Amino acid sequence: MQTPWLFTIPLVIVALDLFSDKAKSPIRSVFARWKIYLPYLVSTGLYWLIFMSGRFTSRITALVTDYYVDPFKQTGLIFRLPYTIYKTVELYLVPLRLSFFHEEALTQSVYYLMVAVTVLVFGLMFWLLWKNSRFGALMLAIMFSLAPTFSPVQVAWFIAERYLYLGGAFFAMILGLLLVKVDKKVKIRNLAMYLLVGLLTLYTVRLVTRANVFKSSKTLWTATQKLAPTSYRIYNNLGDVYTNEQDWPKAVENFSKSMELAPDYADAIHNLGYTYMLMGDYDNAKKYLTESYEKNSRLWQALEKLGHIEFAQGNNEKAKEYFDRVREANPQVQGLPNI
Repeated sequence: MQTPWLFTIPLVIVALDLFSDKAKSPIRSVFARWKIYLPYLVSTGLYWLIFMSGRFTSRITALVTDYYVDPFKQTGLIFRLPYTIYKTVELYLVPLRLSFFHEEALTQSVYYLMVAVTVLVFGLMFWLLWKNSRFGALMLAIMFSLAPTFSPVQVAWFIAERYLYLGGAFFAMILGLLLVKVDKKVKIRNLAMYLLVGLLTLYTVRLVTRANVFKSSKTLWTATQKLAPTSYRIYNNLGDVYTNEQDWPKAVENFSKSMELAPDYADAIHNLGYTYMLMGDYDNAKKYLTESYEKNSRLWQALEKLGHIEFAQGNNEKAKEYFDRVREANPQVQGLPNI
C-alpha cells in the first residue's frame, strides 16, 4: 500500500508506548528507548525514498490539475490548523454535520471559536502529558494519526471523515477510561454500563440515519448540500445526478452554481457543456466544452464531445481533427468514428 498515512504509524507507536508505560516519567522513558524506534524510523525513511518521494510530487500535480488546488497558494498551516482541530473535536464528539467536503464559509467569530478550541485542546494535551496521564498519550496518538494534514505544504484536505478512522480507536479508548473513572467516583451501581448503553444508542442512531443518506447519489448529495452550501464540488455532483435524470433545468442550475463558486473549476464547465449537448443546444455545448478544455488540458473528454458534435453537424474535417487530438491524448480510447 503506497499511502502517506503509513507515516503516522511510527508516531502512533511512540504515543501508545507513552500510554502503556508504567514508569514515573514515561516521556523520559520513551526517549531512552530511541534505539528500539530506530528500525521504524529507518524503514519509514526507506519507504519514502523508494515509494513516496515521487508520489508526493504527483500528489501536488494532481491537486492542481484534478482538484484545482495549488498547495503552495493555500492557507498556511498555522491558519488552517484551528479548522482541522475544531472539526476533529466536533466529528468525534457530536458527529452530526457529516460531509465529504468541509468547505463551508467561516465568519470571523466562528474562526475565533476554532482558535480557542485548538488552544484548549493542545493546552489540555500537554498538561496531561506533563502529568503522565494516559489521556494525554491517547490525545497525542489522535494528533499523530492526523499527521499528513499538518504538512507545511498542503497535500491533504483540511479534514475529512476518513482521516478520523484510525484516531477513532483512541477516542473510544478515552471514552472507555472516562467511563471507568466516573464509575469509580460516583457510587451508582452499573453507572458505567448505563452510560455506555446510552452512548452506543446515540452513535447507533447516527449511524443508521447516515446510512440512510447513502440510498442513492441524489439523497447523498442533496443532504450534503444542506450541510455545505458553499462547496462547488457538491453542486457539480448534484448536477450529474439531475443530468442522469434528464432534469435539464436543475442540472444547468447546479452546474452554473458550481461555476459561480469556483470559476476555474473545469469539471463543472465540462459537465455543463455536456448537458447542453444532451439537450441538443450545440452552441452552448461548444462554448462550455471548449472553455473547460482551455482551463484544463487534461480534459480530453471535452475534445471527444466536441468531435461528436461536429460529426453530428456534418463537419467531418473538424470532427476528425478533434478525434485525432483525443487519440493523441489518450491512445487507449475506443469507439471513435473512423472519418
